[in-house]
Amino acid sequence: MNEPDHARPRVAILGEAAGAWQALRDWLAPYARLEEPGSGPADLMLVDATGPAGEERLAWARQAPGWRGVPLVALANEVPEAQVEAWLSQGVADVLSPPWSERRVLARLLPHLQLQRVSALLREGSRRFDAELQQRTRE
Repeated sequence: MNEPDHARPRVAILGEAAGAWQALRDWLAPYARLEEPGSGPADLMLVDATGPAGEERLAWARQAPGWRGVPLVALANEVPEAQVEAWLSQGVADVLSPPWSERRVLARLLPHLQLQRVSALLREGSRRFDAELQQRTRE
């Protein structure tokens, strides 16, 4: 992709993900900017959901102000199906677990980024339409 950096989607990362972050950074680099959660709004948040701290990170991400509407993708090792179902029912958009491969990770994450981009375009179009409608009704 040859988009300027400011036009590329932003992906926030929360946690360590058992060393998988470097591979994720390498795979996502052509498509998105990976950043820390405190660096501003993002289009997607990857959350290391491994261990007890993982549950806390997911809870924080679901409740954090400014993150409503941002898809959360949990990264975890050997997740029981019941846990995956619980996370999905609690608003997690997707759950990724090993084996990690570039093709598999991109196939799961890029659609979330594309949906966020389309959603942002629709919101902007709606905002412009509303502003134009208000202006015309005042005339």
